[in-house]
Amino acid sequence: MNVKLTGSFETKRGMVRGYCQDEEVLVFKGIPYAAPPVGDLRWKEAVPHPEWDGVLDCVEFGNSAPQNPMDEVSQLVWTEEFQIQNRNFSEDCLTLNLWTKKDGKDMPVVVYFYGGGYVSGGSSCPIYDGTELVKNGIIYVTFNHREGTLALLAAEGLAEESESGKSGNYMLSDDILALKWVKENIRAFGGDPENVTIWGQSSGAGQVNALSVSPMAKGLFKQVISMGYNNYEDYIFGKCWLDYSKACEQGQGILDSLGCDVEEARKKDFGEFLKLPQMGVIQIDGRYIPGDFKSSIKDGRMDGIPFMMGAVPGDTVVAVFVRSYSGSEDKAEFKAHAAKFFGEENAEKIFKAYDLENRTVKEAMGKLKEDLLLATMLSFAEGRKERGDADKTFVYYFVHPMPGPMMQRFGAFHSCEVPYFLNYFSPLRDEYWKEEDFALGRTASAELISFIKTGKPKDAGFTNSDGSNYFRIDAGEMENMVMDEKIRDLWLGIFKGGMR
Repeated sequence: MNVKLTGSFETKRGMVRGYCQDEEVLVFKGIPYAAPPVGDLRWKEAVPHPEWDGVLDCVEFGNSAPQNPMDEVSQLVWTEEFQIQNRNFSEDCLTLNLWTKKDGKDMPVVVYFYGGGYVSGGSSCPIYDGTELVKNGIIYVTFNHREGTLALLAAEGLAEESESGKSGNYMLSDDILALKWVKENIRAFGGDPENVTIWGQSSGAGQVNALSVSPMAKGLFKQVISMGYNNYEDYIFGKCWLDYSKACEQGQGILDSLGCDVEEARKKDFGEFLKLPQMGVIQIDGRYIPGDFKSSIKDGRMDGIPFMMGAVPGDTVVAVFVRSYSGSEDKAEFKAHAAKFFGEENAEKIFKAYDLENRTVKEAMGKLKEDLLLATMLSFAEGRKERGDADKTFVYYFVHPMPGPMMQRFGAFHSCEVPYFLNYFSPLRDEYWKEEDFALGRTASAELISFIKTGKPKDAGFTNSDGSNYFRIDAGEMENMVMDEKIRDLWLGIFKGGMR
């Protein structure tokens, strides 16, 4: 790569050089933060990378974690800029990337966790560019972690050889070691190790949610931003935090399908695991994760942490109730589907609240989708209010549809808000961007930047949520909104009853 190199920067493991993106921004890519989890280190907690001699040139993204590439169907909405550019798949993938300001000092830091359903993704997606944040005085960090079975396999054989007596959650060990790297080294790049925000979208949000209540991550960050995945009411969005015993059963099933024990499995090529159903769940193991998200918050494990949570309409792609419905206009079928999830009594309430007597199922489902997203976030806000943290809880709903070839079909699709909050608009979509997108990018990123710096958004209308209000974000229109009280009470009442 033909670039102008920076001078040498000292980390705890060795010297690194990045490149000068321009007169103001310095970029470092592919800095190793952990030893490659290969051989005997496969399915073990991440450990620091060995020291190296000389100066390491860090100008290109590191390898991507082993994963199955996106197929043509899944690429329909997530066009090229949403896909990883480094297609070198290797277990030697634990590297991070850093954007910083030349001669910066004591800058706040944000560490971004990418999405991918715990089985795919990586930091080399073109949309994950932190240039504009840096120009506003923030250090921006992205990183790769293990994925799928290689990241989350839990099994008794692995637990027996572990000092902790537990297995799985290796992805979280990667996350924590990356944050420890930031804590130990970021001052050399002009950052403040005591002012770190973790920001995740989709499964990345699942990870920052987990870290926000994990005793293993305590003291490694100050603020949290969670976008596009809220497992506070975990049965709504799929149970992606699994009880440890069930995770071990699932993991043992993977080993059994390979016909081998742990020792033999470590010798197999990673491609063998990609042929099988992937282990894609964080485990409630009593070590990294003490309990589900909701009970952990009620137990005070998130007390005092400023937290911004948000969603877009397309996030219902991960809502089990929505995505599992057949789409039928048969009202009896819809009611039966609701009864399966929420019980017959609640299904009747939903039927009446959404006026299915006079509406089509499609019309009712359109309103219900939005209400479900809002109600789960407001339930989270109410839970924090009960802990005395209403003043540190902020909820937004981003509704602007990203322009592009599938805009009419998908609207504001899952993950479309990321470019706006980064204020980075990929040239890969140049023919579609409009001035209203750029203006919204400036506005949305200002909210993010303020929260990273101060723990509060910028707009005076973006007030903290007490469990009833949220901040609606659209092009040319940003305002504090209150959810309809009857609909809110309906859903919060259903949530309190739990899954039937």
